[in-house]
Amino acid sequence: DSRLVDPIHEANPGLGPPPHALAPGKVLKIPPKPAPKVAAPDAKLAYVKNRVEVQTAETRPGKAEDPLFRGNRVATKEASSAGITFRDESQVRVEEQTLVIILGDVRSAASSSKLTSADATLVTGSLRARLSELSGRPARVVETPSARVEVGGGEAKVSVDDKKTTRLAVHAGLSSIAAQKKSVVVTSGFGSRADEGKPPT
Repeated sequence: DSRLVDPIHEANPGLGPPPHALAPGKVLKIPPKPAPKVAAPDAKLAYVKNRVEVQTAETRPGKAEDPLFRGNRVATKEASSAGITFRDESQVRVEEQTLVIILGDVRSAASSSKLTSADATLVTGSLRARLSELSGRPARVVETPSARVEVGGGEAKVSVDDKKTTRLAVHAGLSSIAAQKKSVVVTSGFGSRADEGKPPT
């Protein structure tokens, strides 16, 4: 359970900050699983500008430091924006008229392939994702109605319009967009798009 890494860090102070370079033979102390308590959030609102709503069991105005869990939605209204910080410190900026669903820190694997489940679903609107190259994480994954975008170390903007067309613009680093069994790698200064039911350009 990736939410239980903190007790392992506390029991092994010599590891330093992640990512760790563990060598074969390194002995780790694994503490007992802590008693059940309120689960750590998958993300939090770093900031809000103007009208931002957080949709949990009920809809309420969002405010800075609000915890976000799997299934929560963040919706921005006209002339509004919000910042979301995930557990690994990567950041997403949600722009106006955008609806994002937080999927959290969930990982999946199928046979021997390395698949990463989405961190968020962008339903409509646009967001800007920024991922530190030092986070130890290969990509921040954003699902849209027409594509799957992986933001690597760097910064990229992902948007979805009313026709469910997904656009990816890479400002720094390397990202990719996949749809209809085709994947396109996009480098800094370039972009791509995927119309619903079609592979990316």
